[in-house]
Amino acid sequence: MKKITIFILFLSFNFTSKAQINFSIGKSVYPFTAPGFQTFFQTYNASFTDLKTPFKPDFPTAGGWSWRAGYLIGNHDDGAGVYYNSTTGVNSFKTSNEVEFNNGEKRRLVLQIRDWATDVSLGVGSDNFHIALNGTMVLHSNKLFCSYIFSDGSESFGIEHNLNGIFSASRLTGGYGAEVGLGVKYLQLVFRISKIYKPFQKDGSTYLNYYSDLNEFKLNASLNGNSTYPAEYMPADYTQFLADQLTSETNNNFVYINDRGWQFGLSLMFLIPTNN
Repeated sequence: MKKITIFILFLSFNFTSKAQINFSIGKSVYPFTAPGFQTFFQTYNASFTDLKTPFKPDFPTAGGWSWRAGYLIGNHDDGAGVYYNSTTGVNSFKTSNEVEFNNGEKRRLVLQIRDWATDVSLGVGSDNFHIALNGTMVLHSNKLFCSYIFSDGSESFGIEHNLNGIFSASRLTGGYGAEVGLGVKYLQLVFRISKIYKPFQKDGSTYLNYYSDLNEFKLNASLNGNSTYPAEYMPADYTQFLADQLTSETNNNFVYINDRGWQFGLSLMFLIPTNN
């Protein structure tokens, strides 16, 4: 009897609901914490005495854009009712940090963060507003551009400096949050906040990737006459890396993809009805 009652309620909800395809596009910010990079910035600053401007302690707040598409079901008739929206889309962020030496040369790190997020939102709403809680599954994929800038302004990712490279890392994670939307029948301004989880596993697990750059031109670095090999990974403790690269690698002295924090977004949501 209980199953029949649930089934009848389910049918009643669907027969009286309004279904709408929706698209959203907007701006986002991500004031995250990245422990591995914090260690790198601290130890890199401590390794040099000729710094004009040291690295900041962590990456500044990342800014970017977002877009998503979804299928919304609202159960209301000239009033408030159930709001359900299933969406998928991309959040893209960018931030940078750099150090400058007394001779005008610089080391620059640019971090690009891209999340493919699939959300389920459940709350209350009407034609003019909604408020909902969100559950999120996120494919978190980052790319790090680590370059050296000479005093003439030219920028290099080549092997003349052993930290140069384009490093990448990814992980699957989850999150939660909430959103509020206000507007007219087919257009709403949506404010959204969501939490990116701290990784479930510790650094060094197979689940949690580190920033690696295994380009072929780095595999035979001795041909260029360097006394040290260019990094195939981003080191966390730079002093350990500088002292002995082999020991550094053996000790898993890597920067892992363990950034986390709250993401904030403001977007326009366009709604296209599919039935009435």
